[in-house]
Parts: sequence; C-alpha cells; structure tokens
Amino acid sequence: RIRKSVPDEPARIVDIGTGGGAIAGSLADAFPRARITATDVSDRALANARINIENFCMLKRIELVKTDLYRGLKGRFDLIVSNPPYIPRDRIPTLPKSVREFEPIRALDGGAGGIQFIMRLARGAGSRLAAGGVIGLEIDEDSVAALTGHLQSMPDPYRFDKDLYGRYR
Repeated sequence: RIRKSVPDEPARIVDIGTGGGAIAGSLADAFPRARITATDVSDRALANARINIENFCMLKRIELVKTDLYRGLKGRFDLIVSNPPYIPRDRIPTLPKSVREFEPIRALDGGAGGIQFIMRLARGAGSRLAAGGVIGLEIDEDSVAALTGHLQSMPDPYRFDKDLYGRYR
C-alpha cells in the first residue's frame, strides 16, 4: 500500500517510534536501495528492534537511533513513517487487556483526542521532508475530524486512507 503513496523510489526513510522494527524491516524489503533510520526513545524497544532486524539480516541497511522525534537526525527524508501513540488517553482503560498490559503506555497514549504526538510529528515534518517527500502515519479513526482542523493550516496536502476493514487509519 505504501508503494502507491510514494511517487519515486525513496533514497532516505525514517521510521519514528520503531518499536520492534517491523515497519522499518518491511520498508527495507519494499525499497531495497533505501537508507533507513529507525528511531525510538526506548532502549528496550531498540534492543528488540535490533534482534528482529538482525534475524532478517537487515542490520546493515537499517540504522537504529535513540532519539525523540527528529532530534539529532541529519538531512531530509523522502519518506517519514510512524505508528505513533494515537489512542485518546481517556480510551486507554477500555482497550483489551492484551493491549493494555502488553504495550508500554507511552506507545499507546496519544494524549487528549489521540492527536498530540501526531501533531508534533506533522509540525516537525516540514523541515525534514525532501522535496516531493511523503509522511505516512497511523491514526485513530475517531481523530479524523480533529486532525483535519489542524492540518488544514499546514502548507502540504494531506489525505486519510482507509485500511482493509474500511476504517480511516
């Protein structure tokens, strides 16, 4: 699906909040010539990502960096991706126990309305995207209206796509 949204073969990709590294690994497979940076604030997440990336022999293609958002990253990226914390804070107690007790709270909690982290990502993307670059984020379907209100004031076009179940993501 991401190939349809990216106009050309991206040379540089960053996965913000990589967690276990699944997205970075999938992008390395989809774009074999791309240089990929996978970031996270968590040492534990980066250790897990390293193991997963090593298991697929992609450690030479994916650089792991401990950082918050874009801090310390150099240059511009053709593709910025993230599965950020996007669950509205007041909905976290209603999540299935398997999610609440398995995922770190900082990986789930998107703040009030679920958009606080997403807006930080979006605001910082302008100075990090290469010309013609794309940012792709997973969102909560209930956040579309709030995000639309915020994103309309930004200079770059945006759109919301539906997942395989017909929900905006």
